[in-house]
Amino acid sequence: FAFQLRAHLVEQRWEALPPTAKASLRQEALFALANGTRPLMAEARFVKEKVVQVVVGIARREWPEEWTDLLPALRELSQMGDTQGELALLLIRALPEDFINSPSISVRRRQVLLASLTAALPDLLDLTSSLLVGAMRRPGAWGGGTESAAVVDAALAAVEAL
Repeated sequence: FAFQLRAHLVEQRWEALPPTAKASLRQEALFALANGTRPLMAEARFVKEKVVQVVVGIARREWPEEWTDLLPALRELSQMGDTQGELALLLIRALPEDFINSPSISVRRRQVLLASLTAALPDLLDLTSSLLVGAMRRPGAWGGGTESAAVVDAALAAVEAL
C-alpha cells in the first residue's frame, strides 16, 4: 500500500513538491530497492513491480539532470544480493519501456531520456551481463523456482528491453 501511495505522489503531485521533498523521495526509492522488499522468492511479483514503478516514475522526471547518481546506485544495489540484483534488473528493463511508451513524456524530454539511456547502455549491459553470469554459475540456475533462476529471467528480460 505504501508503494502505491508513493506511485500516486510521483505521478500526480511531483511538480508541486519542493526540491527537498523530491530529493527525499529519490533516497526513499533507493532505500526501498535495497531494503523494502522481502527476500527474492518470498516477495510477490506485483510488489517488486510497484517499487520499480515508483523509481521509474521519478527517473522519468529527474534523471539524468537532478538524479545524477541513479546508475551508480543501481550498480551498488545489484551487489547487495539476489533480491536487489533482481530489482536492479527489473529497473533496467522498465526504464527503456517507460521512456519509449509513456504518453506523458514530451518529445524533447523523451529525446533527453533516450540519449542518456543510450550513453549509459555499455554500463547497463555490463551490469546485466555480470548479474546474468553470476546467477548462471550458481547451482540450480536452470532448475526454476530458485533465486538464481529468477535473476536469470530478469536479466534476459532486461537485455530484451535494452
